[in-house]
Amino acid sequence: EYQRARHYLTTTNALIMGSFDGNLHLGVDSELRKLQLIPVPYGTENITVSGSAQDTPIHTFTGFTVRCLQEFDSKLFIGLDAGAGVSKLATWDGLGIRDDLTGINVPTCFGRYRVQNGGDSIVVGFGAATNHIRYRPAGASPGTWVTVTPSAGTVASFSMASYKDVLYIADGLTGIWAYDGTTLSLVRTPAAATVVRAVTVFNNFLYFGYDTAAAARVGKYDGSTWT
Repeated sequence: EYQRARHYLTTTNALIMGSFDGNLHLGVDSELRKLQLIPVPYGTENITVSGSAQDTPIHTFTGFTVRCLQEFDSKLFIGLDAGAGVSKLATWDGLGIRDDLTGINVPTCFGRYRVQNGGDSIVVGFGAATNHIRYRPAGASPGTWVTVTPSAGTVASFSMASYKDVLYIADGLTGIWAYDGTTLSLVRTPAAATVVRAVTVFNNFLYFGYDTAAAARVGKYDGSTWT
């Protein structure tokens, strides 16, 4: 049965969701919250029992807006927007909030990638004006982030997915980028695409979603052929 769990009456920005420690976490404007579902008899909605609130506040990032969430290395990474040059990344480990990287441009999305020779890493992307991505391996906060700039062109990040040891990035513009641990480059511009919105991995394929002037389309890639 479909269940409504939480009603946000005054949310200004899009709700951000991410899993951490077996629970659904929510970015609600400047707040990080954890959804707390309660068991109810069949035929009764959660929200009618709990009222509008069925989550737990964790932290308020005053002056910031939560833009992205990603679980990595037993921590929840939080991308926070306060504008160009004054945004930041923070972490929540279930005990405390720590700044991980400060004084950056607005983060737009996270991804996970096995950076060659460096082990599993978390990656953060930005808008086109920033023109780079950053990654860091596991470790305590604050971490050491490595900046990667494109070999040519201007990269932006809207969605990320790791496939066959390559990180693929939908740029939210008209292209798909790839980072292989050495080179960040534009690898695909779908014909007639007006915006490439998403990449994800399913059933041993990389899928990508994009718009044209006439329709929304889905394509796939098997490591050698784009369809």
